Parts: sequence; structure tokens; C-alpha cells
Amino acid sequence: MRLLLFILILGLALYSNPQFSQHQEAVRTEIRNQTTEKTQDNLASKLGQLINRGASQLAIETLMTYDNYYLASMTRIQTENHDRVLSVGIFGQVWVLSNELTF
Repeated sequence: MRLLLFILILGLALYSNPQFSQHQEAVRTEIRNQTTEKTQDNLASKLGQLINRGASQLAIETLMTYDNYYLASMTRIQTENHDRVLSVGIFGQVWVLSNELTF
């Protein structure tokens, strides 16, 4: 019975492992939330916010790498010193490590 339950849980993890696009969207959403919280409501802040979103979008599309471990997945980005893990996903959920989004 325990073996069957174990196999069922492994199968569920394998089937529901988040795709790269889900990780990208979760990171985009977290970046949007952080920039919205930190900016004021004036023209310069709005312009900076648009530039930041464009740069983060470019970084997400070109620099982010996806590691698929079949039961779980994660995304990384290379910085000058080391790789930073941006998000971790398992069972259909993606968790963004928001402290890693500050460079």
C-alpha cells in the first residue's frame, strides 16, 4: 500500500511539474509587484518602471535558464559572481525567491 502511494505521489509530481513558461510568468509577476510597490506616482517613476519592466522582460527571455528535474524544476540566472536561483516549482506551483531578484 505504501509503495502504491509513493508511486502515485511520484506520478503526480512528474505530471504536474511546472513548465518554463510558468516560471517566466511567476518571475514577471513578482518583478511587476516589486516595482509597483517601490515607485511613486509621478512621471519619472512611471518612465523608470517601464524601462525596468522592459529590461527585466529581456533578462527573463534571454538570460534565464530552466532546469527540469522531472519531479521538480527551477530557473536560474547567471550573474557576475555566480548563478542565482530565481524560482522553484513542484506540484504545479512556482515559488519565486524574491530576495534573489535584487541584483
